[in-house]
Amino acid sequence: WGQCVLPIQRRPMKVLDDLYLLGPEDYHQCIYLWDAGEGLVLIDPSYSRFQPMVETQIRQLGWELEDVKWVLLTHMHWDHAQSAAAWEKRGVPVYIHADDEGYITGRIDAGGNEPVEPVAAPVVFKDGDQLGFGGLQMRAIHTPGHTPGSACFSVDWKGHPVLVSGDIALHWGRHAWMGADYCNWDQYLSSLWKLHDDPDGEKWQVMLPGHGTIDLEGATDSLYAVIQVVSEICLLYTSPSPRDLSTS
Repeated sequence: WGQCVLPIQRRPMKVLDDLYLLGPEDYHQCIYLWDAGEGLVLIDPSYSRFQPMVETQIRQLGWELEDVKWVLLTHMHWDHAQSAAAWEKRGVPVYIHADDEGYITGRIDAGGNEPVEPVAAPVVFKDGDQLGFGGLQMRAIHTPGHTPGSACFSVDWKGHPVLVSGDIALHWGRHAWMGADYCNWDQYLSSLWKLHDDPDGEKWQVMLPGHGTIDLEGATDSLYAVIQVVSEICLLYTSPSPRDLSTS
C-alpha cells in the first residue's frame, strides 16, 4: 500500500441504508444497487466490460445475482445501459422512459462506437409515473435534452429526500455530454428548471448522479449550479456569433 501497488477497494460503498454504489474506482461511473426489501434494483448497470466486477460486488454484499429483480435506466446511453440486455436474458425486467425505448431496442440508431445490445421488451414509463419496486417507490420525472427519454427519479427513502439525477444534474455545475444530434440545449435547460420547480425540489438532500460525486446534502445547490452553467451556454448559442459547443 505504501508503494501504491496494492489497490484499496472502496466499492461496493454504502451510500444510505440499503443503497450501495458499485462499479470501478477510477472511471467516475455511478452504478447503484438498492435493496427494496423484496429484491434488488440495479440502476444504470453500465458497460458490459464492468459486469464481472458488478457481479462480484453484489456477491460481496451478501446477495446472489438472482436477487436482482429490476433494472432501471436513467437513459439509453451505452455507458449506462450496455449491459441491460444481459440482465434481461436472466429474466430481469428493464425499465426505461418511452422516448428512449426505440434506442434501447435497436429500432433507432443512437450512434457511437460501442453499440448497446438490444433489449427485447423493455418496460416503459412516462412522466409522473409511480414506479414500485418492492418497498421502494419512485416518481419518474421526464427530463429530455441529454437524450429524448432522459429521466430522473424522486424518492423519499427512510427520511432522506433523494433525487436520482442520471446525467441531467451532476455535482456542482457539471453538465451532461451534449455531442449528439438528438441532444437539445433548450430542452435540457427546460428540464433543469422543471426539476428546480418540482414539488419535491426544495426537499431533495441527496443527489445520485450518473457520474462523479454523490451529494449527501445540498442536492438543490448542485442542481442550481447546473442551471447557471447551462443558462450561460444557451446564451452563447443565441449570441450574434455563437460558438460550436457540440463537444463541450
